[in-house]
Amino acid sequence: MNRMVATIVAVTLSAVADGSVAAREAQRSAAGLVETLDFIRDKVAEQRQIIYSASFRDTADGQSWNNSFSVEASNVTDDASSCSIAFHWHTTTDGAVKYDGDTTLSFRQVASVIVTDMEADFVQADVKAVHPTWTSDVNPAVWVVTIHHADGTSNVLDFRDQSMANRVATAMRHAGKLCGKAKREPF
Repeated sequence: MNRMVATIVAVTLSAVADGSVAAREAQRSAAGLVETLDFIRDKVAEQRQIIYSASFRDTADGQSWNNSFSVEASNVTDDASSCSIAFHWHTTTDGAVKYDGDTTLSFRQVASVIVTDMEADFVQADVKAVHPTWTSDVNPAVWVVTIHHADGTSNVLDFRDQSMANRVATAMRHAGKLCGKAKREPF
């Protein structure tokens, strides 16, 4: 029995020294994370400024109004060691700045990633704001990737193309799997 254990240990040590399957798999996972984060970074940066308008209508009283919007993620970077992307997010409504700040998305904290069109996103926001009778028509179409975090917060990124939004959402889910959940310290 001791000879068998010694043989298994020797074979295992030899495999590790020669680049075992487990070691190669760990390298592939690390490379997979870098490639995945690079893909997300590049596709978010490619969007540049997105300008769109929305026509709103309150079906309860017939009032209608229009707003123009712009969103832009700039200075997009990724960091495999922290499993995150960072960017500067700038949004305006009718020319007035609504948000202008830096954001970091940690894929260790991602609970889910969903894709909707901007009209559906407006409906969700209107219902939360107790305006369930408001409808919207967005032109041109914009697709929203919403990243929900384990702590209940969320981030959104906008895309011109539904196919690209879906690809980025898939990559974000994959990054979440590669990163795993944040490890808790034992003490």
